[in-house]
Amino acid sequence: MKKTAFLLLGIMYSMFAIGQDHHIAGVFPTYNQNGKISSKFDYSIYTFLAIYPLEQRSEGFIYPAKTNAFYIELDAIYKLTEQWTFAGSYTYERANTFRKDYRNENRIWVQAQHQKKFEKVHLKNRFRYDLRFIQNRTTKNTDFNPRLRYLLGFDFPLNSGSTYLSCYNEFFFDTFQNRVSTYTENWAYAGFGFELNPTTKLETGALIISWIRNEQKNWLHQYFLQLTLVKTIDFK
Repeated sequence: MKKTAFLLLGIMYSMFAIGQDHHIAGVFPTYNQNGKISSKFDYSIYTFLAIYPLEQRSEGFIYPAKTNAFYIELDAIYKLTEQWTFAGSYTYERANTFRKDYRNENRIWVQAQHQKKFEKVHLKNRFRYDLRFIQNRTTKNTDFNPRLRYLLGFDFPLNSGSTYLSCYNEFFFDTFQNRVSTYTENWAYAGFGFELNPTTKLETGALIISWIRNEQKNWLHQYFLQLTLVKTIDFK
């Protein structure tokens, strides 16, 4: 598991390029609710805001203070075995949330996830295919931009077990024609979680969201402080 940890940390720091890449910072408040519907079906609700609290400059480019994105997904999860689950979701995302140049995106995705415990370490592999329908404000049409995502992550308890370390890296690959690049986005996270009670956790850590911002394949690196409330509510 040490090799997995070093691999994820290496991927995170490899994203810190110089050149014409841009670097900005923000906060990322998140709410994650999950629970059981029956012995075989679970559900999940995941939502966040990506916020730039202050105007920032990078390589001469100005990034205004704004709520850059609002995101919410509603997931239905089928538990095939203890290790394998399959899920489907409807997702809505609004970029430039409170500005006149907002952009709406509706998304449907399907997912397979494999998880396994090695002693105290919980390892997760997740494969997701996004069917993305994105508003194009220039053409007034809706663009169809599907993509494939792969996430590798792990967490393990610290001290008494009420505190844990969590890390992951997720790769994004565009699969539509006329794409700027195949590998276009990366999410890397490392943080700590705290179990407040049997149904509530609080997580905080560093989230780095990077994506290609132009046809020259320069990257925008966004360094977020993520604060997540995790709530379990079982309807079973």
